[in-house]
Amino acid sequence: MGIKLMRNIKGQTALIMILVCAAALILLAITMNWGKIAQVRTMVTIAADTSAISMASGLASYGQMQKQSYLKATGCTPSSSDDCSRNQYVGSTGTVLSLIELIIAIIILIIAVVFTYGAALIFLAALSVALAAVNLVLQVAVIQPGITAQWNKLQANQPVSQQIYESGVALALQAIVTDQAQVTDYLDWNSNNIYGFTNGQPNDSVSRFAIFYADRLKGINKIVGVPYNTTSNPGPCGRSSSGTSSTSTVTATEAMPNSVIYGWIDRDINGQTGYAHLVEVTAFSGGRNGGSSLFQVCPPYILTSTSGGLATTRYYTLMNRDGLVYVDVKRWDQDHSFITFPNGRNLWAMLGGSTQQSTDLSSCFNQGGFGYGLTGTTSGGITTAMGMAGAASGVVAQDMKSLGDAFMANGDIPGVSKVPGECTSVAEELLAGGVEAKMCAYYIAKGNATDTTSGLQDPDYTVEFYKCPNNVPSAKL
Repeated sequence: MGIKLMRNIKGQTALIMILVCAAALILLAITMNWGKIAQVRTMVTIAADTSAISMASGLASYGQMQKQSYLKATGCTPSSSDDCSRNQYVGSTGTVLSLIELIIAIIILIIAVVFTYGAALIFLAALSVALAAVNLVLQVAVIQPGITAQWNKLQANQPVSQQIYESGVALALQAIVTDQAQVTDYLDWNSNNIYGFTNGQPNDSVSRFAIFYADRLKGINKIVGVPYNTTSNPGPCGRSSSGTSSTSTVTATEAMPNSVIYGWIDRDINGQTGYAHLVEVTAFSGGRNGGSSLFQVCPPYILTSTSGGLATTRYYTLMNRDGLVYVDVKRWDQDHSFITFPNGRNLWAMLGGSTQQSTDLSSCFNQGGFGYGLTGTTSGGITTAMGMAGAASGVVAQDMKSLGDAFMANGDIPGVSKVPGECTSVAEELLAGGVEAKMCAYYIAKGNATDTTSGLQDPDYTVEFYKCPNNVPSAKL
C-alpha cells in the first residue's frame, strides 16, 4: 500500500509578497535618497554658479570702470607694448611746464642783461631763473616720483576686490544655508531702532546666521584696515609702489581666509532633537588668491609710470585685464534614521557619505554658551543685554541654546573666536561625504567694439563660465 505525500503550499505566496514588499521598500529608499541628493545638489550648484558669476562680473565691471575713468584714446600711439586698444593712456607731466618756465625765465634774464634794464630787474630775473630751476629739479626728483608712488599705493590698497570677494561668498552662503533660527535682537543688529524686550517678550528678532556672518565681516575689516606702506606691507594686491609683485612680505590678503564653514542645529520640534547641518564655501579670486599662481595676484588696476630724462611723459596702463575666479560649495546634513541594513548601513541615509552623527561635532557646538565665530564685543553685549531681560528668562534660555547650536569657522581672524582644530577636522571629514559643486568663471576684455570718435579698438569686458583647473590649492581656514 503506497503512501500518498501531501505538500503544504500554504504560506509560500506570503513569502513572495514579503520579498516583493522588501524590494519595494528598498526601491523607495533609493528613490528618496536620489531625490534628496538631487535637491541638495541643485542647491549647491546654484550657490556655486551664483557666487562665481557674481565675483567675475564684479571684477569685470571694476576693470571696465577703471578703463572708462582713467584711460583715454588721445595721445595713444601704437608701439611694441601697446596697440592703442584703450589699455594705455599717454600724457605729459608737469615737468614740461616747469621746463618752459625755466626757459622763459632765462630769456628774460638775458634780455635784462643785454638791454641793461637796471640792477633791480636783473636781480629779479636771476631770482626767477633760480626759482624755475629749483621748481624743475623738484618736479623731476620729488613731485613726479611722489605722484607715481602715491597713485600706485592707492591702487594697491583699494578695498574693492575684498568687497567683490565677500559679496560672492555671501551670495553662496545665502543660497546654501537654510538655517531658519531667529534670535532676539539684543543689540539692534538690523538697525531698525527696535530691540530688547517688553513684558517678557522680544520686541524684534534677527537671523542667527546673520549674527555670525556680521561678526565675520567685522574681523575681516580689521585685516583690510591694516595701514600699508610700499616696503614692509605692499597692500591687498601684494604689489610694491612700482607695481611689481612682492613675495618677501606677508600681505594682508595672505592673512585672510579663503574658506568659511557654517554649522547649525535645527531647533527641537515636539521633543525630537534637531538635525545638524554643515556648509562650506571656498573661493579664490584676484586679490584673494590664497597664494596660488592660478589666479591673478591683483584684480584690474591702473599702473602709472614716467619716462624720459626729465620725466616729461606719464603712462597710465590697465594691468591684469583678465582673470579667473573659483568657487567650491559643500553641504552635509545629518541622518536621523534609525532603520539600518544588517551590515549597519543606514537605509534612509540622505547623502550616502559619512555615517557620523552630530555627537562627533561636540567640539564645534557649545551647548553651555555661545558658538564659535563671534567677536568678544558681540558676546559681551549679548550677555549684558540678557542680564537685563528679567521676566524674559525663558526666551533668554532659548536664545542661549540657539547661539550655542551654531558656529562659523573663519580661520584666524582678529577678535573673532577661533574654532578648535578638532572641530575643523571633523567638519571637513563630514563635508567630504556630502554634496559638492565647483564652478569657475573667467572675466576677460575682448570683442570688436570700436570707438566711433577715434576709430580705436575698445574691447568690452565679458564673463564666461570656465572649466576649473585640477590643481586648485586647498582652502585656507
